[in-house]
Amino acid sequence: MEQHVPVSFLLLLLLSSLYLPCFCAAANEPFVFSGFGDAGASSNLTLDGVATVTSGGLLELTNNGENIKGHAFFRTPFQFKESSNGTAQSFSATFVFAINSSYTISTDGMAFLISPTTNFSDAGLAQYLSKI
Repeated sequence: MEQHVPVSFLLLLLLSSLYLPCFCAAANEPFVFSGFGDAGASSNLTLDGVATVTSGGLLELTNNGENIKGHAFFRTPFQFKESSNGTAQSFSATFVFAINSSYTISTDGMAFLISPTTNFSDAGLAQYLSKI
């Protein structure tokens, strides 16, 4: 039997992300996104596809359309190696997110990735998390 998560629970989960920040650090420079509503947080992002920041401060990577994609990237590149000795630095990331799938056969997903580019214009719409 197929079970559906109540929309109210997904909304609660998504809204709670405003209060549970994402912590990441590189080169001893931590940053925190506690929602994306203020101009400073959303101006640090590069958005493409249908990705948008809602008026409520939520990062929405896709909408209810079919065969669409959206990406959000931190605008400033990180250096993952110490400049003095070339040692790779460790980092951590924490996320709170919700996936609300309207389709019985779906490929909805979210990925955290490290990429040398933010240009995914040639990426496919459906498979492999829209990466080529």
